[in-house]
Order: sequence, then structure tokens, then C-alpha cells
Amino acid sequence: MDRQSPSYRLVRRPLRAAAPPGLDDAQRRVVSHTGGPLLVLAGPGTGKTTAIVEAVVHRVTRRGIDPSRVLVLTFSRKAAEELRERITMRLGRTTREPLALTFHSYAYALARREFVLAGDEPPRCCSSTYVHVTLGSILSSAHRPGAPARRGKASAPDSTRIPMFGLFQRCTKPRRANFLISYATSPRPSARS
Repeated sequence: MDRQSPSYRLVRRPLRAAAPPGLDDAQRRVVSHTGGPLLVLAGPGTGKTTAIVEAVVHRVTRRGIDPSRVLVLTFSRKAAEELRERITMRLGRTTREPLALTFHSYAYALARREFVLAGDEPPRCCSSTYVHVTLGSILSSAHRPGAPARRGKASAPDSTRIPMFGLFQRCTKPRRANFLISYATSPRPSARS
């Protein structure tokens, strides 16, 4: 058959930058801030996200600052995602590195970088379930001197395991521990054991 299959050429259209919003006097002061680091404190619905987005866009587009030199820190993943999305839409392009991170992800990235630069195994984030199982295994082997640590479901009584896990949570994160940084190089235990 001489019939040739059709070919299609897909071309990415450039993002059009979103129109700049109207800013009040306080927001304009945030955008035009020329000093060092800036902390913006305001209540819900006061336009702080808009002011921060516009401050980043102003620094990148008007002052010529490289986007990789801009860091916006926030408390939640949802807020960081929203900031990244809004900054990208206002810039009309994507950036190589995320401009907005949570405090926790930034701290983890710093710790990870230092371990890698030192030639060590980088730390890994562990879920609370993994920490719970691992802690239970450690405690169960501690109850039987000389017994090897067991992998998988822990047999330590909840009266011991739960308070210890709570202690680790309180030590690692002031509000609520979603993860611990583990320096262990051993593989994760199997959940089936």
C-alpha cells in the first residue's frame, strides 16, 4: 500500500503572562522593597499572596534578577503550589527550579545537599507508618536481649510503642510530625512480615 499515514506537528504556544492586578499602597511598598529579606505578615484575604507574587515578578522582569536567586518560603504545600502557579502565570514562563517552597522542604533540601557534598548517603524522609514499624522493631528487640531486630509488624506492646513514637514526633516537629529524617542506610522493612 502506498497510503502514507498522516503526520501532525504540535507546536507549543507561548504562555501569555497574566495581567498585573491592581495593588494598594501597602502592596506597592512590598513590591518596591529594595532591601534584603522581606517578611510579609497579614491576615487572610488581605492580598499578601498577590503582593508576594508581584514582588517576585517585579524582581525578575524589571530588576533582571535570575529566578534561581529568588526564594519564597511558606508554611503549607498548598500555599507553595499556589504561589508557584501564580508566579509562573504572571511571568508567562516556567522556571528551572521552584521559586516557592515550604520551610520543611527547604530545610530538607539543605540537609540533603550537605550530606551529598560531604560524600555521605543523603537522609531520606520517612512516613509516620515506616517510623512506627521501625520503632516497634527496635523496641521489640530491646525487650529480648540478644534477639535480632525483626522486620515488619512490631510485637512491642502499644503501651510502649505509642508513647515513644509520640516523643519522636514532638522532638522532630513542634506541631505534628508527618515525617522524620532518617539517617539509616538499611533498606525499608517489608510491610508483609
